[in-house]
Amino acid sequence: MPRVTWFERLKGDRVDLCLDENPFHLAGGGQPGGRGMLVSPGVQVEVQDCRVRDGREVLTGRIIGGDMALGETVEAQVDLQWRDWVARMHSGEHALSRALERNRPGLRVFKVNIGEREGLITLDFQGDLTWDLLWVAEEEANRVVGEDLPVTVEELTGYRAAEDPDLKANWERLQLDPPEIIRVVSLGGYDRVACCGVHVERTGQIGGVMVLGFKGSSPRWEVRYTVDPVRTQLMMEWSRMVRRMSREIGCPPEDIERVYWGAFEDAKAKAKLLDRLRDHLCLPFEERVRGGHRFHLLDLRPLGMVPAEMMNFAVRRRVESDPSSLGVGVVPAEQGLRFVACRGAGCPVDLSAWLKRMRPRGLKGGGSPQMVSGVAEECPLDEWIDSMLEGV
Repeated sequence: MPRVTWFERLKGDRVDLCLDENPFHLAGGGQPGGRGMLVSPGVQVEVQDCRVRDGREVLTGRIIGGDMALGETVEAQVDLQWRDWVARMHSGEHALSRALERNRPGLRVFKVNIGEREGLITLDFQGDLTWDLLWVAEEEANRVVGEDLPVTVEELTGYRAAEDPDLKANWERLQLDPPEIIRVVSLGGYDRVACCGVHVERTGQIGGVMVLGFKGSSPRWEVRYTVDPVRTQLMMEWSRMVRRMSREIGCPPEDIERVYWGAFEDAKAKAKLLDRLRDHLCLPFEERVRGGHRFHLLDLRPLGMVPAEMMNFAVRRRVESDPSSLGVGVVPAEQGLRFVACRGAGCPVDLSAWLKRMRPRGLKGGGSPQMVSGVAEECPLDEWIDSMLEGV
């Protein structure tokens, strides 16, 4: 069993210490250090990290029982579940990072951080990072996982490493502080990179790679990812929708339902307010006469994103008060326009037939001979009202 060769009490119950034989993996390459317990009759320590400091492998932890003594012999209980998580996350990052770089020339991954539930890949890219690019990289990384490639580790001298054309490394940093030996991790023939972290033995042990989200702007981007998702085709299709929504809304996936219902209740409250205001609104109708028929035109494009319900109500009320007339309204939408067309009880125009004739001109929607509504790409109102009179 290992023995305590040095320790330093920190604030509260915190402690740093060294063992003559250290079984905990070191932090490095963006991964956190090993975790677990040190147990002896005299002390119990929860190990929370392991890092190289001043040339020594230093464990950082918390004394949860007893007291530390120099020379104490302890049983080291490595948290194998944590080590396995870090290994899968680190190997999954290698696959995803290489897929990103392979699918977008000029993209360069330069920093990685692995956390409790997800990892963060920081990259340089002089362009717009999109979900489509991330989906392609995600699929390629998971193809590498599915191929169950061997993950191998070798040690090269700095000279040999510099001559390796396939080796990816942070050469700027290595030139500033050149090590005698460079540790190289390979995922089959797919990825080969200088790395000091722990890894799986085969890529199949990663389980799967999933991009959770991204943020930033050119040239600095951050991509969040995790490993071991459930990977059925249906699950991936649904998850992509949720991931897009999570980024667009700006909340984690578990909050999407709460945000949705909050917006739904807010929309209901605004609809009630609109109902109370309708009778008091005076909207800018324009009146025209064509072929002996009177048209009431309501063009709300100058007002911006006015609720379509407000337009529909106003146009219906106008033709109800003028039974021989027709009413047409348009309002901006996220893409193109929304429109409504109504006829009074004494008007013979068949609006559903009119809409059918107008479909080749980009109008889409439905309704009845008395009223139709839908979306349009453009709004030449004079052409619309002339076409309504065809066949009358």
